[in-house]
Amino acid sequence: AAGARLMRESGMVVLPGAVPERMLEGLRERVALRIRDAEALLRSNHPHIRIGEDLFAFQELSSRGEQRFDLLFPNEAGQEAGGDVLWLAEHGVWVPLVHGVLGTEKPHVQVSVVYSRPGAGNQDWHTDGAHVDSLREWGGGAAQNPP
Repeated sequence: AAGARLMRESGMVVLPGAVPERMLEGLRERVALRIRDAEALLRSNHPHIRIGEDLFAFQELSSRGEQRFDLLFPNEAGQEAGGDVLWLAEHGVWVPLVHGVLGTEKPHVQVSVVYSRPGAGNQDWHTDGAHVDSLREWGGGAAQNPP
């Protein structure tokens, strides 16, 4: 309850140690493997695409331009390369906070890694797109996400 209140008031919550160091190292390895495999498949199946230069959008991987990518993890806990990551997204210590802020029992979880390759320039602050229920009451007034 206190975390949800802090999120509504300040827009952020910090949870130090939310992911144990040993688990974090395993997640880093899992993400690196997922990126490596996805880019290898992209090179093999679409050799005409210049990774990091061309814009493209596939169901699991899309280019954000200038060496930036968004790679979706499988949505089923038992699927290779997604199980640990999805489990953490659904059972991490922050899940009760998310439920409290969103007012849901179990929100839909979609896990992806947004990553940059060497050579990517700096980005200005931005949102990543429209969000579900972009007009929402936050305890005293409507807040609208920036376009």
